[in-house]
Amino acid sequence: MNYKTIITILLVFAFVGGVAAEDSLPLLPDEFRGSVTINGNPAPAGTVLTALINGEVRGTLTTTETGSYGGLELEDRRLIVTGYDGEVGATITFTVGGHTAKETATFSPGETQRLNLSATYTPPSPGGSGGGGGGSGGPIYQEPVVSPDTVLGEASLTTSSTGSLLGSVTVSSVDKKVSLYLPKGTGVYDSVGKPLSTIRIQQAATLPAVPSGFTFEGYSCECKPEGATFSPAITISFSIPDDEWVEGKDYKIRCYNAATGLWENLPTTVNAATHTVSARVTHFSCFALFTGSAAVTTATKAPVSATTVPTTAAAAIPAASGSTEAGTLPWTTILVVCIVVGVVAGGAYYIKKK
Repeated sequence: MNYKTIITILLVFAFVGGVAAEDSLPLLPDEFRGSVTINGNPAPAGTVLTALINGEVRGTLTTTETGSYGGLELEDRRLIVTGYDGEVGATITFTVGGHTAKETATFSPGETQRLNLSATYTPPSPGGSGGGGGGSGGPIYQEPVVSPDTVLGEASLTTSSTGSLLGSVTVSSVDKKVSLYLPKGTGVYDSVGKPLSTIRIQQAATLPAVPSGFTFEGYSCECKPEGATFSPAITISFSIPDDEWVEGKDYKIRCYNAATGLWENLPTTVNAATHTVSARVTHFSCFALFTGSAAVTTATKAPVSATTVPTTAAAAIPAASGSTEAGTLPWTTILVVCIVVGVVAGGAYYIKKK
């Protein structure tokens, strides 16, 4: 058997091996970015987006900007959708703040797509169910209110069987410096997705290490129970006494992520007239008030999960809504080429040695 025959046989094996490798390779994720609206209005920061394939959740993202999600920069977090063998071309459906989006997409591994998401729904009427009139022109999201009905420390929640609040709730820390406002109709769920019965707000017992780049302003809280989630986002507010308020200070509310050991930014609203600083949140954690410009900073003394791997993606070129912004990476081709090169080199070495 001459060397040409040997190399031909080796190439056939390499091709077959490459095809087998292609079948066993995991699929790359599909990523999405674009605008997001609810009832024709820009969705507020803190809105939860969910992607589903065959009714199964394959990706979630909490928005950080009003009216948009994802982005073109490397550090921008896009909506990452996971797919498996046989699902290329499958239909992806989406929810916006718990409401079904009008738009769908096709699962395309390794691509970044621009998709503008929109959802509509009719807010519950003040009188409960039924009744004509009303329309849907009123505001969907309400700002926090100061009410004599504010509960200190811990509040009981009355919900429907699906976890929707039957009445607005305001709960404040005992010192009245931090409060939570949950509008009527908010979906409130525990760590396993069941309706919440109580919530609690208290001063943080210990504060994770404050890294360089910003300054802790002395206000913090822990909200319980752990793992609680809300749809749409609820409002947390820090009330600063008049003698401690500093006009023009860059106040920011940040949330501690115990899984990553990071203090994460929250889109923050400062009301100089009432000396309050507010943000919208979709889950409970440790929250604190800072000043400074650090974006997302590691809390060096906090535990960091060894299994947490930050996800980044290459910057993409802007495209029209629903269009592909980055082509599928030729991982299979690269693998096959590597196998072929390796086999040919091995065959040549064997023939030369012989």
